[in-house]
Amino acid sequence: MTNMTNKQSDYILSKMFDVVGVKYTRDYCRQVDWFQKHTWTESQEEVFKTWLVNYLRTRIKVSKRVAEDSAAFFLMSYGWRIKNKREK
Repeated sequence: MTNMTNKQSDYILSKMFDVVGVKYTRDYCRQVDWFQKHTWTESQEEVFKTWLVNYLRTRIKVSKRVAEDSAAFFLMSYGWRIKNKREK
């Protein structure tokens, strides 16, 4: 993504975990395919992506384009699965 500290990465991941009601720990993220264990809706993902772009722009001080590209890459690589319409 961009050059960040562990504290900043932890903060971003904790926000993502909060969306699905799971407590973030680094140990959890050491599990194989940890990002496949939970789901969120498209609207939850969009809200998180908007937050992440803003965070990257204001805290990491990157351009809008870099923030948007980084957020998209992060979500593609580590974002929760999108709930299908039949999942609850």
